[in-house]
Amino acid sequence: VLFFSDRGKVYLKKVHEIPEGSRTSKGKSIVNFVGMDTGEKPGTVKEKLAAVVPVKDFKDGADLVTATSRGLVKRTELKAYGNIRQTGIIGVAIEEGDTLLRALVTDDAEHEVMIGTALGMSIRFKVSDIRQVGRDSKGVRGIELREGDEPETRLDDATVRRLVKQLGEVPADFAVPVQLLGKLGVHGEVDW
Repeated sequence: VLFFSDRGKVYLKKVHEIPEGSRTSKGKSIVNFVGMDTGEKPGTVKEKLAAVVPVKDFKDGADLVTATSRGLVKRTELKAYGNIRQTGIIGVAIEEGDTLLRALVTDDAEHEVMIGTALGMSIRFKVSDIRQVGRDSKGVRGIELREGDEPETRLDDATVRRLVKQLGEVPADFAVPVQLLGKLGVHGEVDW
């Protein structure tokens, strides 16, 4: 299992290393279990868990796709993450003020990725449109963000209510068209 911190660091734990507990046991903090930085030492920044990616094996042809809060996306060969130190490795170069939001594994270059934003914009593109880069690079712009906008990190009740309010009744053939990387995307109020 790959554990990604919001600062772009990646940690690897095998499933048998995850402590087993009963249904009523308290459990252990995942930050401590994985070994993320708690920010207690001078000059360090507290890390938070951003994504958990199950990986059976680090095979050729599989890619890891990541997205950040500034709309950057990155595609890296999965086998580049096959040899991770106990203290973790830099999986994504994250600039100051940016955080990692999502990570996923795909072995299909025609797989489509969709990014939605808080202001109702969304963009859909193929994984093959993202240039494959090294492990410690930033990536490319996946969606252009307007001032005050940010990518959605989860689909909660408030997000669903806002989208339904913007779209009215969602038509059965609702779809976001495939676009090129780095565009603004389409707004939810577009007549589909």
